[in-house]
Amino acid sequence: MSRLSYAVRALLVAVGIGPAIGLQAIDIDISPQDIETVLAIARGPEPERAAFHAPYILKTTDPTVERIEVITERRRVALLAAERIALGDFMFTHGTLSAEQALRAWRRKVTVVARFAFPPQNSYILAPPIDIALVDPDVPRVDMKGDTLFAMSTGVAGQSVPVIGAVGEALYDAVAIGQVAHTIVVKLGGREVARLPVDFGRLR
Repeated sequence: MSRLSYAVRALLVAVGIGPAIGLQAIDIDISPQDIETVLAIARGPEPERAAFHAPYILKTTDPTVERIEVITERRRVALLAAERIALGDFMFTHGTLSAEQALRAWRRKVTVVARFAFPPQNSYILAPPIDIALVDPDVPRVDMKGDTLFAMSTGVAGQSVPVIGAVGEALYDAVAIGQVAHTIVVKLGGREVARLPVDFGRLR
């Protein structure tokens, strides 16, 4: 499949009028050829990169939740490439060896990420605890972590730095998730803020 046709099909999936990308499911072991396909997209124009990422990004109705993302091995390659390109390491996307080495820690792993943006008038000192679960059927987590996002410091000694958001990341084994649908449940401070069905059989 050409890079252009890949981008078009991914965009159709994102707007709900096309089939899943290549009608494939999560790749358990992506090959060097798979990695090169993703690196080619990472080197490509912005519309093509956006079309690639779109199926993995989920919107919610809660105003505090910016978005929920799914990061498979395949998408991880694209994110790693974007990080390296931003640092000026353009050679990362030429050849697969560097990408294969960077991907080792993420082999057979899927991450579900929840990003929060809090209103300016919030009184948080730290972000509330974040919990992300896959249910219906349940999938055990490998790891769960949450980070508080702070505004830029004014540099004034003793002045508190406002909390502007948070990021939660739940790590799962790709084999445990399987090629089936699950429901992502996100809680902030014990309160459920998102419940979204996701067919992991339609994500690569």
